[in-house]
Amino acid sequence: MRVGRYEAAAEANRKGIAADLAYYARTKPLDYYVMYTAHNYQFLAFSAAMEGRQAETIEAARQSRALISDEMLLAMPGSGVDWYVGELYAAMVRFGMWDDILAEPAPNPKLTGLTGAYRYAQAVALAAKSRVDDAKATLAELEKTSAAEDAAGLNRIRDAAAAECPLSLNHLLPLPCPPCQQRASAGSPPPGHRAANAHTE
Repeated sequence: MRVGRYEAAAEANRKGIAADLAYYARTKPLDYYVMYTAHNYQFLAFSAAMEGRQAETIEAARQSRALISDEMLLAMPGSGVDWYVGELYAAMVRFGMWDDILAEPAPNPKLTGLTGAYRYAQAVALAAKSRVDDAKATLAELEKTSAAEDAAGLNRIRDAAAAECPLSLNHLLPLPCPPCQQRASAGSPPPGHRAANAHTE
């Protein structure tokens, strides 16, 4: 994937998934093994997305999430580890699936990373549909979730949301989202951001 061979990467992971499914049909694997299969689906989703293959991307992302139970994620130490199973939301944002995003059920609120990814996608979808006040309210909920997370988490929502903000929200909302406001108040707005009073188009 890093050298742009997206179809080769997609095919390698299709074969990896097929091998894992054949393995499951023959024996009961150790409980953690499903994480490897989930990774195959994740890599397939990313590769297919880079090729613009929406249907395959969404299906792979859903299959990846289905393999990892909430109980398994909650048993892992530190918060934010569940961020990495939020590919479905990122994929739906990538393909502009606004109505589908808004129809998605909310994840387990105990999974703060996944909840953060969900609220991020919801905010983008609301903003894209010109529901600006609802988008701002959702961003406020995202900020609450990020403020409550464990500082020892592997993937902090605050950092991930701040990284995504310039790419997907800044051009949609008339005001900066909470993570951007925090950076600006600290004197270090993200690269490419306009001044707070210039967020309107």
